[in-house]
Amino acid sequence: MGYILLAFLSMVSFGIYYFVVKLLSVHITSPIIAIVCNAVALLVIISYAFFTRTSIIPRRRINVVRSVLVAIPISIGIILVCVIVFLLHNVSAQLALWPLYSGYFQPWQLVSYAFLHGGFNHLFFNMFAVWMFGLPVERMWGSRRFAEFFFVCVLGAGLIQLLVQYISGNIYPTIGASGAVFGLLLAYGVMWPNNKLMLIFFPVPIKAKWFVQIYGGVELIFVVTGAMPQVAHYAHLGGLFFGAGLLWRWGWRPGMTWS
Repeated sequence: MGYILLAFLSMVSFGIYYFVVKLLSVHITSPIIAIVCNAVALLVIISYAFFTRTSIIPRRRINVVRSVLVAIPISIGIILVCVIVFLLHNVSAQLALWPLYSGYFQPWQLVSYAFLHGGFNHLFFNMFAVWMFGLPVERMWGSRRFAEFFFVCVLGAGLIQLLVQYISGNIYPTIGASGAVFGLLLAYGVMWPNNKLMLIFFPVPIKAKWFVQIYGGVELIFVVTGAMPQVAHYAHLGGLFFGAGLLWRWGWRPGMTWS
């Protein structure tokens, strides 16, 4: 358990320091921030080991890499990958989901686009949602079923977005895990329909089952009215639709509480 806490502390220190540095000076480049953040994370690890008398190197001969990979939930791994990709700005063009007729489309983009984000706010809110909704769902379902659900939502959102772009003639690429997030929100609402949730900008408790319907309804209104055209609303609804389809295949029906 000490090593999991150790990894968590290093992640937190990395994130906090990155955020603070970006606030204090936007002129500092990402590689420099990454180096400094790693140094701070290492300092946190050494301090934790010193004050708690935890050995950083295991006494017994075990496969450390395998143990860490097994211990980390898939949802946390997704968050880590998204953060790392966010710091590597030069990979964006190759990983974004481009329209079929753009000349830049590649099959792997139907998965890779979900790990790209357009800015800190985009990254933060999506990863917060993966942590808030995805982690409890993964603990209930297990990592294998969670991974299947997450990537079905990612693929579904991407396919819907490609179809809409093909019909509309839109040539802009799509990025972000929002389609999968909408699927996870649906799964959370199915698992715990009466749990109360609150929006950051609207701090009123709402039951999860109503929260999902309100969010889905708002996205549908955006699609019909054409509001916020820079946001991939069809992809959001695609993740919700494909997530619902997979839940249906697994035996869930409207009105059921899945336990």
